Amino acid sequence: MLALSIALPVLAQGDTSDVYSSSSSVSENAGKKKGKLNKPVVQVDSACMQNAVEKRDSAVISAVDAYAAAVKAALQTRKDSLKAAWAITDKTQRNAALKAAWAAFNGTWKNARQALNGQKKAAWSAFKADAKTCKQPGADASGEKGDGNL
Repeated sequence: MLALSIALPVLAQGDTSDVYSSSSSVSENAGKKKGKLNKPVVQVDSACMQNAVEKRDSAVISAVDAYAAAVKAALQTRKDSLKAAWAITDKTQRNAALKAAWAAFNGTWKNARQALNGQKKAAWSAFKADAKTCKQPGADASGEKGDGNL
């Protein structure tokens, strides 16, 4: 223990420049691709990315609005068709009208859903291209799966 208490101050006075210095400076490696630490720094174009986000999210909002309007119209049509079908006294005709009302609704709803998914996919594809143009590929892409729940 005594030996350690004597040796530590002596060791602490030693030259530590070798520990913290490197054989090359950062400026020498700035443009070389030798590893993750030596990659050139890419400036973030905030305005470009903000425009890309604006374009993407505005397109997704428009797609959701169109989907909501289509589903609302389909529900209104379904309601009217089902009410009319229940007014039919003949059982065979009533059942055919009920089946047709539900089939029409399901078809309209399915088409609206497919349109929404296609528009969201197009918005995200455009965003990825825009982010690439902004030199930020892969930026903000984690939210794409979240939009899938819309």
